[in-house]
Amino acid sequence: MDEIQQVQKDPHDTRHSGCSQRRTEASKEEIGDRTYVGRFRPLRDGDLEATESFLDNHPEAKFAEIYYVKKEHLQKGPKRINLFEEVTGDPTYLPLFRALRDGDLRATKNFLRTNPEAQSKDISPGKTAIVLAIQYGQVDITEWLLQTTPLDALEEELVRLDYTLLHVAVMAKNTKIAKLLVKKYPKLLLITNRKNRVPLGMACLSRQAEMVHYLYPRTHLDKLDDEIQAMILNDSITGEFYGIALDILKCKNDLAIKQDILGVYVLNVLAGKSSAFRSGSKLVFWQQWIYACIHIGPDLSESGREDRHEALNPMWAMLWKLLKGSAPGIKYIYDEKLKHVQALEILRLATQTIIEKDDIEDQVKDAQVKDALLEPLLKASHSGIVEFVIEISKSYPLAIFATDKDERNIFHLATARRHEKIFNLLYKMGAEKYTITESSDITGSNMLHLAAALAPPSQLERVSGAALQMQRELQWFKEVQDILPPYYMEETNEDKKTPQEIFDEQHKKLMKEGQQWMKEVATSCTVVAALTVTIMFAVAFTVPGGYNEDTGLPKFLHRKSLMAFIISDALSLFSSATSVLVFLGMLTSRYKEGDFLTSLPRKLIIGLSSLFFSIVAMMTTFCSALVITLQEQLAWNSISIICGASIPISVFALMQFPLLVKIMISTFKPGIFDQPKKSCISSSCLAP
Repeated sequence: MDEIQQVQKDPHDTRHSGCSQRRTEASKEEIGDRTYVGRFRPLRDGDLEATESFLDNHPEAKFAEIYYVKKEHLQKGPKRINLFEEVTGDPTYLPLFRALRDGDLRATKNFLRTNPEAQSKDISPGKTAIVLAIQYGQVDITEWLLQTTPLDALEEELVRLDYTLLHVAVMAKNTKIAKLLVKKYPKLLLITNRKNRVPLGMACLSRQAEMVHYLYPRTHLDKLDDEIQAMILNDSITGEFYGIALDILKCKNDLAIKQDILGVYVLNVLAGKSSAFRSGSKLVFWQQWIYACIHIGPDLSESGREDRHEALNPMWAMLWKLLKGSAPGIKYIYDEKLKHVQALEILRLATQTIIEKDDIEDQVKDAQVKDALLEPLLKASHSGIVEFVIEISKSYPLAIFATDKDERNIFHLATARRHEKIFNLLYKMGAEKYTITESSDITGSNMLHLAAALAPPSQLERVSGAALQMQRELQWFKEVQDILPPYYMEETNEDKKTPQEIFDEQHKKLMKEGQQWMKEVATSCTVVAALTVTIMFAVAFTVPGGYNEDTGLPKFLHRKSLMAFIISDALSLFSSATSVLVFLGMLTSRYKEGDFLTSLPRKLIIGLSSLFFSIVAMMTTFCSALVITLQEQLAWNSISIICGASIPISVFALMQFPLLVKIMISTFKPGIFDQPKKSCISSSCLAP
């Protein structure tokens, strides 16, 4: 310690003089003029009040150089210090900036009356007073500025900026200001920004429902170019305003074969919205029941938004509106179904328009069909949207033979991405099925190679537990193996690997995780079952009330509650002992690849069921003992204790029963693959 102090006090020690000098130089380079450290620190720490206070006392410091680095480095500081990042030029405009930011209408009026030229000057880079007022959402100031700003000045503002004032209002998400602007200058609705989007398109992308429903009826799409109209159509689908998209497509169905500014067709956008279709939504069983009972009226477009219940009986319509208003869950399901029906109608209308377009040459039509129809079909197959495959194949049967750049058709993609709903369409086809399934992709991999590869993480996560994930992978591999000729198991791809070799190689880690998961479950359940066996065995020789000294029989042998006690104790003992043996069998299993398909899940089902039954019987034994002991007491005592005894059963059921149900469904239910009893002879059978 003394040495350290000596080093710190020795001014002639050269070991630290260089460091001190470099630190001093770095400090000068970083800070600059020491007078302005008071401003540098608030900027660094994000203290807005201290920064404003310092500049009020030292106005010249705003233009002084206090930080010898590039300007963009300073702009990476705290985001709430936007005053000095934006205000440039004459410091005279600083009070105006503050008034606009804080919404002070009186201060704004006073400043602009004293300095009328400031209304057309840039208060911050590229932003005049009215732009800043809109950006900060100041409705009163914007309304006053619009009243005092002539139209020619507004048009000059449009020429100078890359966006309009209405675009700024959309970005600020302020419908009130948008209404003021549209009333003052309706042309703003049809002017695009630098990305060729009108305000309606921007509002759709940012999913501002109120703004969209205000702008759409007032935007005359027929005055815009086809590319801009297609852009609005695509933006409405991206923002999930399907009623508006359907309305636009009905008014001008040619937009289905028109590309937007970015060269994208409407079906390309729709193919990326899996949540827009029933196959892409996840509803629990009670939601599915309500979903099936919901009726959607015939008018699906935006114009029929308020009259969709007219097709119903008036009493049912009134009841349905009451249910939607009082139960948010039902309204959510209704909105989901409405979205699905609207998206399906857009798909049908666009497909029909593309197929029935006859006023173009065959060569051009083939190219349009490929770009506007087949590419979206492959994209939808990759996303698992079975409705796309069904609707397009009904109108254009040859679509099922379409392939992507890797020469994979829709069923190759469905197998690789594990989309069973699309794969099940194979069973509804006849001889065409063999032509489709026996083809290989560009790497020489057949459908069995694709099924042997590990599923994408998004699909694996749909199944809980590594063991059940391994079971699902085996089910896919066996299912594809059953529909292909046996010799496909021996075929190799360009890497000289068979499907079985690929499966073993890519599922090695998952198999190990599944083994560990099974052993952890078995170990935990074995401990619980063993404790239950021990307790129930001891209870069998500890009868409530004791034994008669003369006969050696239980004193309460004549009571029915004692018989319930004995029977439940025996059942708990037998079932828990069975559970112990089953879980011990799981711990000593070989854990071969095929065991994950049925053997191990079956053992897990038996073990968990036996354990659950033993716990129920154990609590029944406990309740029977209490009834025997407290029979002479008040009845409510027994009832309250019996109700309390149901708590452990409920906890176990809530935590373990869902897993048990999933395993039973995955193992014993017909499964995710739907094989119809009758097969069709053509692709027209793909219709639902």
